[in-house]
Amino acid sequence: MKILYLHQYFNTPDMPGSIRSFELASRLVRNGHEVYMLTLRQETHMQLKNTFSIEDGIKVYWLPIYYSHQTGFIKRMIAFILFSWMALKQSLKIHADVIVASSTPLTIAIPAILAKKLKQIPMVFEVRDLWPKIPIAMGELKNKLLIVLAKRLETYTYKMSSKIITLSEGMKINIIANHVLEEKIVTIPNFGTITNNVMCTDYNKKFDWLNNSPLVLYAGAIGRVNGLKYLVEIASEVYKINENIKFLIAGSGKEKGAILNYADEMGVMNKNLFFMDPVAKKELPGLLSAATIVSSFTIPVDALKYNSANKFFDGLAAGKPVMINYGGWQKDLLEKTKAGFAVPPDNPLQAAEILHDFITNERKLAEYSASARKLARDQFSIESLYKKFENILLKSSKNFSC
Repeated sequence: MKILYLHQYFNTPDMPGSIRSFELASRLVRNGHEVYMLTLRQETHMQLKNTFSIEDGIKVYWLPIYYSHQTGFIKRMIAFILFSWMALKQSLKIHADVIVASSTPLTIAIPAILAKKLKQIPMVFEVRDLWPKIPIAMGELKNKLLIVLAKRLETYTYKMSSKIITLSEGMKINIIANHVLEEKIVTIPNFGTITNNVMCTDYNKKFDWLNNSPLVLYAGAIGRVNGLKYLVEIASEVYKINENIKFLIAGSGKEKGAILNYADEMGVMNKNLFFMDPVAKKELPGLLSAATIVSSFTIPVDALKYNSANKFFDGLAAGKPVMINYGGWQKDLLEKTKAGFAVPPDNPLQAAEILHDFITNERKLAEYSASARKLARDQFSIESLYKKFENILLKSSKNFSC
């Protein structure tokens, strides 16, 4: 089977960020399929890439469009439109049996739908976040005409898809409630992508400030949606209780400068809260090994409770209890399995007290660490989830009719 895979934010293990598409595509290749990945250049480190490369057997077209999450809304929209045009042109040159389009952004569906129609092949659409629901809820998408167009694109995308993959049951339920497409939707959650090609940096020795102290790690994007000012406030309250507990934010994003300034204002910068640039995915296991607890944060927007954050699954795969500050299916799962815990989203003092009591309890840490590892193995095994993904593509290709 030949697969045309469109994912605007595709990463390899040499890059920071999610490698879900890499893991799925590379397994498709190892199982005898041919995969053509269409993506764009992200951030300055991507300028080193040629416009075409083969990554673990995946034929990757790095479309020459510079993109950064730190750019403004208009520049990002221009990049999305340019990507749609260039991706469509490249798609028409490739013979394929099925198209996979992975959002976000929702505009990834435009070249996929056009290629599907022109080439008369099935399309599988993967929903990583509920767009346009989330940007509307966050107030980032305000123009009434754009909102109408975005909602129509969402509806039409679902209609044109042979199958829709969601990353959480909450997303599935939300789409069914609004679009009545239950027979099309399959949930394939994220998985802990702890690659075998590991960089063995010993961060306990690298960080001279750590000194084997308990460490709360946040490794991910630093954007508005992540609400990391709240983590700074928690660190400030924890510092008043126990100066030995350390926090580390490893990442980049549009809000990083503001978060750095806020940490300085709160008096915790380089005292119990430290920062570093994002690490490549293959280096992440070393960083996770230094952590006591892994955290995942969002701002209090209801639509975000359906998320399927990579940091959540990477923490579980590393056998680390996960701390979150939001409700929804992840909170329910952590509480049911004792693989982590939730703190209130709007009370840093109470959150600090919960965190302190947990991280200083060696028995509970050991129990929850074992539960986290078991949960990752039993429910989020990449091998079993991959087979589900492959079967969807095979059935879509086999059952498709014009």
